[in-house]
Amino acid sequence: MKDFFSKVTFGFLMAQVFPGAVAVLSLSFLYSTFGANQPDSLLGAIRTTIAGWATASATAQLFLLGLCIGAGMAIHGLAWSVIGFYESSRDKAIFDSFWHKRRIVYQVLLGPLKIVGETAFFLFTTTNIRGATVPENAPRIHKDLFAHFEFLQDFYLYNAQFFTHTAYALVGSFVSVVAFIIGNGLTPRRIIVGILVYITCGLFFVLGRIQLSSLFAAEDDLVTASRRRSISEA
Repeated sequence: MKDFFSKVTFGFLMAQVFPGAVAVLSLSFLYSTFGANQPDSLLGAIRTTIAGWATASATAQLFLLGLCIGAGMAIHGLAWSVIGFYESSRDKAIFDSFWHKRRIVYQVLLGPLKIVGETAFFLFTTTNIRGATVPENAPRIHKDLFAHFEFLQDFYLYNAQFFTHTAYALVGSFVSVVAFIIGNGLTPRRIIVGILVYITCGLFFVLGRIQLSSLFAAEDDLVTASRRRSISEA
């Protein structure tokens, strides 16, 4: 029961639904920014967008929930494919790239640009499906060590997905804020909100990569231990 609760809460609600909701809200806000009769207030316009969700019919809200789930799953597929592309097209892991050897503060400050750049590079240079496939370690894990493998998934994967997926969604949030500023003018509060969204996006991106790096390194250790155990049993 505890395992089921953990998977639903962290693996589904936090890692999939929440980032999807952020993405859908960002798109809704971006659409309403160009609409009529919107308040000349960033937070007021956001509240108006959310209020439109709250006052919708039950059918519309059910559709909205499905849309948020779908958006979260789409972000998951895109983020995972980007990692697969870099893992498959290079002899070294994405975490050993030139970018991730820079100081963390630089990675945070340029994180949103890195998300856009990696995504564009993946979309326009990948030549086939196998070129975006993440190598799976599960088949290489010895049956006696599989409980350790599952522990690693529960401990690292959900956190990594939450940070990574939310970072991708916050790219849309930042674009929405910038669009609002362009249409309604620049104020100190709007600048602060834009900076906070941008920095949070970069921070979450880096935190997600740190979690995934820890997970992949631990999985490699398990694969090595599994190979040694198989040899000893032979």
